[in-house]
Amino acid sequence: MIKICFDLRPAQKSSKNSGIGIYAYELGRRFNKKTDIYFLVLSNYDLPFQIDSNRLITVSRFKYLESLQEIWDPIFTSKKLIDFKIDIFHCPIPGFLKSNTYFKVITTIHDVIPDIFFEEKLKPFYNNILYKLKNQLALKSNFVIFDSFCSKNDFQNNYGTPIDHGIIYLGSDQSQSQSQSQSQSFTQNYVFYIGGFNKRKNFEYSLELFHKIDNYKELIFVIGGNISEDKKTEIKKISKTYNINENQLLFTGKLTANELADYYKNSLFFIYPSLYEGFGLPVAEALDQRCVIFTTKNGSLPEVGGDAVIYINGKDAFSDSKIINETLKNSNLLKKIKVLAEERGKLFKWDLTMEKTIEVYESI
Repeated sequence: MIKICFDLRPAQKSSKNSGIGIYAYELGRRFNKKTDIYFLVLSNYDLPFQIDSNRLITVSRFKYLESLQEIWDPIFTSKKLIDFKIDIFHCPIPGFLKSNTYFKVITTIHDVIPDIFFEEKLKPFYNNILYKLKNQLALKSNFVIFDSFCSKNDFQNNYGTPIDHGIIYLGSDQSQSQSQSQSQSFTQNYVFYIGGFNKRKNFEYSLELFHKIDNYKELIFVIGGNISEDKKTEIKKISKTYNINENQLLFTGKLTANELADYYKNSLFFIYPSLYEGFGLPVAEALDQRCVIFTTKNGSLPEVGGDAVIYINGKDAFSDSKIINETLKNSNLLKKIKVLAEERGKLFKWDLTMEKTIEVYESI
């Protein structure tokens, strides 16, 4: 029997709430039901879910910079994998571990954002160098999984074509049951945003568009996720420049899967004017909840949204606000969008992601 090891560490570290962390968690949770899959984990971190100790391959985290640990990690990890007689090692993010005579390596590539957006180049400078080295090593993996055609094309343009590769979309359905989801405590209509605040996410533009919605004073702008107090203060300050009252802003804090689904489902619409995405997980999540979505045609977003979202420019507030207002007045269009969203959302299921990933394991 082929012995497979999945690197679960991204679901343990600070990255656990990122798209990569969610990817590792959702796949790992499903792999946990399969007896032939082992997990590489950090011994000094909590496990994201209960796992039989016989299926754990543990490594310790150094007390040094994480980037330095990544360089030394392959030496210790390889020995562990060889001792456990692992045949296939799946890394959900590029690393320094190479394929060898003992086991094959599969690597998942989510995006190459630091190569496209100068503002997101990794700092200090040596982290950016290490990032490029890891992507170059990923080329030599036995198989590279891309989560969109967009990320595949961008990777190939920057690094070349891997030995073997394929596209496997991410899921949108969270692990927790959503049947217990309850309506929000307020009944006022609201616009929902979640997804980060760096320049690429174009968040301030969301506020500018909100200000241009007809009767926006009667709406609430809900901002999802765990946000620092400094960031909240900054957002409140920006909102004032668009004549948005502080009492129109609602910060949800950290959300469970049920709560997140609820905020998508009950919103007037979800706004996501990102300037680039390698996949765009929030859009897939919103589709799963039959949500009206306004997003851009940048990066992979059209690949995810298809014909089930309304596209805006992301830079022209006058024309984009006109699109939003006209859409909100068209009840027939809104009903059609929700039907299309439900159908489109079927493409992005974590069980499907798992099944296609296992097919890759079996193919190599």
